[in-house]
Amino acid sequence: MTPWARPGLTAVVAVATFVLLGLGTWQLFRLDWKRELIATTATHQSAEPLPLSDILSLPVAEREWRSVTIEVERALPPIAHVIGTHEGQSGFFVFSLVELPNGGSLPVNHGFVAFADRQGDYDFSPPRRLVGLYRTAAPRQGLAQMLAPPDNAETGTFYGREPEGLIAYLFGGAVPPDPFYLSRLDDQLVSPLVAHRTRPAFSNNHLGYALTWFGLAAGLGVIYGLLLRRSPRA
Repeated sequence: MTPWARPGLTAVVAVATFVLLGLGTWQLFRLDWKRELIATTATHQSAEPLPLSDILSLPVAEREWRSVTIEVERALPPIAHVIGTHEGQSGFFVFSLVELPNGGSLPVNHGFVAFADRQGDYDFSPPRRLVGLYRTAAPRQGLAQMLAPPDNAETGTFYGREPEGLIAYLFGGAVPPDPFYLSRLDDQLVSPLVAHRTRPAFSNNHLGYALTWFGLAAGLGVIYGLLLRRSPRA
């Protein structure tokens, strides 16, 4: 049998093969992008801390995961608790604003407390020169957005670090441009707060996905070839 004997089948197989090869190629582009992202993040984390003014002079996309130094006057209310895990234990990451010498303020993730250790107030004891990782406050995406319970601003309990939720709560309803927070890197914490070193967690399965799509395209080609080799029934 020739391909022209079954034009409908041939057209379907051709389109499906084109789509599968396209998906595989797209995953290879995603693989290159993810490798570059991982390398860039590692470079940012290993660099020396920079003053906040230097960080803010960079494009927003180049600030993430950089170490930042700020001068701190004191921690400010209110306190927010963001649900999370630390070394396998469930609890809260504790956020507040810190006051800067110029009178401004910015959000800081001070550390972790277990559920049972939640308090209405903490001795944050921020160092005069605080070093933290720059983290963008971004809306939740995908399943995290659909499945998470609603935030509870009345109790200061949040399930994400979104501008319209956590950041607005800390700033009394206002959301600054390009909202971000710092995740403390020092160990000068008073119990029950536990230091938590935020680390990037990137999944990089794009090569496997690409091989899957290419394998499906190859399998489809084999099946189509076998169908063409079959003699039509009398």
